[in-house]
Amino acid sequence: MMQEDSAKCVHCGHSTPDVRILGCAHGCCFHARCLDLKSIRELTPPSSDICVVNKCPRCASPSTGMEILPLSFEEIDQARRLVGASGSSSKRSFGVVNSGGAQTGGGDVYAPAVPRAGKWAEEEIAFRDNLVTHFVSGSLPLPNELKLCEFLSKILKSKPSRLTKKMKKANLSTRHFVGNSAYIEDVELARELSRLELCFVNSIVEPVERSEIKFHMQREWRDYLAALCTVLNIRFEATEWLKSIENMENRIALATTRDRSVKRRLMMGKAIETDAGAAEAMPGVFIDHSQPHEEIDFDLLASAIETNDYDDTDFRNLYLSLVDDPTPSTSATVSDNSSQRSSDDPTQSSPHKSSVARKGLLMSSAAPNFKFAAPFLARAASYIEHNQLPFEHID
Repeated sequence: MMQEDSAKCVHCGHSTPDVRILGCAHGCCFHARCLDLKSIRELTPPSSDICVVNKCPRCASPSTGMEILPLSFEEIDQARRLVGASGSSSKRSFGVVNSGGAQTGGGDVYAPAVPRAGKWAEEEIAFRDNLVTHFVSGSLPLPNELKLCEFLSKILKSKPSRLTKKMKKANLSTRHFVGNSAYIEDVELARELSRLELCFVNSIVEPVERSEIKFHMQREWRDYLAALCTVLNIRFEATEWLKSIENMENRIALATTRDRSVKRRLMMGKAIETDAGAAEAMPGVFIDHSQPHEEIDFDLLASAIETNDYDDTDFRNLYLSLVDDPTPSTSATVSDNSSQRSSDDPTQSSPHKSSVARKGLLMSSAAPNFKFAAPFLARAASYIEHNQLPFEHID
């Protein structure tokens, strides 16, 4: 059987096919736009609800079905390694640069939600116009009523505004897809579209962007193919393809978490510098670290956290030690206005409420009993650590 990297579409003769016929003696593969799904469906007996591809549509050899090929990250990873080894920065035509100068959503990972921007190359215009021709003729594996603007925006990974500015008279929002053959029947026309697609990809100078655009178009074509097979009730194998989709989503999630962490550190650093510089000029509530703090028995705390039994003796002793402390756990320095408001508060003169406050049952802004929340916070921290959840602590 041919390897995926060397496989070619038997209809147009170009590489990177989207689907493979399982069990075919010749290993026939097709692009999504080169496979006649409607003819396959018509060969199925009317009594059968599900269509199984039991014969290759190209060579007519017996088959056991068809498989949507998984997405490959090899070219993207290789391009990124080459850029990193050369020490050059990746100047992308897409990706948003924030105020701190860092690129988000497209710097280090494929980001499908970040559209491309910039000028139109001649190769991209030729490829786009050919796509429009096949869209109008209904010879693409697309769902009915799909808008032309939405289709071009997805395939070219382009902003809709970038399309409308360049195609003002194309009626992008009012033209909808109406399926005819749902594939490019003429071999020469199929070869021309594949050739223009290859020219468009090769016209992109930056290697990472070039590999990502190629990856993106493969993903879109296979998504459309899977949707059409579902509509026509044609059975297909998609295990490896779905695994690659999950892998892609995991990569995006990890990169997003990393970018947020970097941005959070940057913003927190600026905030701390600003607050430290303005602390003397801005009256408010500040924790006074000069006062002694009572130590917490962390061994007792750990013993209490390890069990879910709320009647456990260790947990009860810990709870009582935290809430029955007659002295405040922290002290605070407040502004003159805040002190005046506290002294005028009638609740402060009540002996009953003062005793309740000493027991830690009444929280006040002047002397908050932070240790009252310690058992809950400790359990939350234990849960985060046990499940290895992303968490950043700032002291």
